[in-house]
Amino acid sequence: MGGTENYLKILKSVSDAGTYLFTPMYSKGWRELLDINSRLHGDPDKALKMMKMTHEMVGYKRVAKINTGLTYTENFDDAIKEFAEIFDFEILEFDNGNQKIFEDCYLKMKTEIKA
Repeated sequence: MGGTENYLKILKSVSDAGTYLFTPMYSKGWRELLDINSRLHGDPDKALKMMKMTHEMVGYKRVAKINTGLTYTENFDDAIKEFAEIFDFEILEFDNGNQKIFEDCYLKMKTEIKA
């Protein structure tokens, strides 16, 4: 997402209702939450029902697509649409995600290697 400052800025902008922030990486792994819950409860339908109930209790209503500039993630849009449909969430979109934290780490490491 580009670091803590950007994360907090986005989080504050959606603070009126619970919102999942989906980055390309998260879009690849969200189904694992269902798998873990299914194993804990032994029943996929019960696990999904429990997740829906939890979302309702804590006020989750949306999923936000955070465009980070990573264009190689397959099915990013489809994963978000599927998640939103399963949980009956509204979809928001933010284009201010970035790779700044990775770029900064890379430059720092590159400088240290040259030293």
